[in-house]
Amino acid sequence: MKNLPFCAILLMADCGHAQEGYFNYNRLWTLLIDKGITKTQMHLQTDICTNILAKMRKDEPIAMEILTKITTVLHCGLDDIVEINADEKRTGAVSYTHLTLPT
Repeated sequence: MKNLPFCAILLMADCGHAQEGYFNYNRLWTLLIDKGITKTQMHLQTDICTNILAKMRKDEPIAMEILTKITTVLHCGLDDIVEINADEKRTGAVSYTHLTLPT
């Protein structure tokens, strides 16, 4: 499978086309440990609701706006908090390979 650009995958998540397991937030949990911040403290500092935190624990996609809040509070980049598993098989994903451009 071709590797998709990071921004394309995030757009897919915002549009609801990404599948569970496609995102991995282990980097975020490690970063929190390194900074001595608990998940509860992060939740309070970023003002994200607990159901978003629960989605992240299950490696489900979340909105780009939430990821931006987290990176701003933690002073880090997107690749510091989320890993995109572009090589995993995605079932039910939208495919645009059949589209052709008009000539």
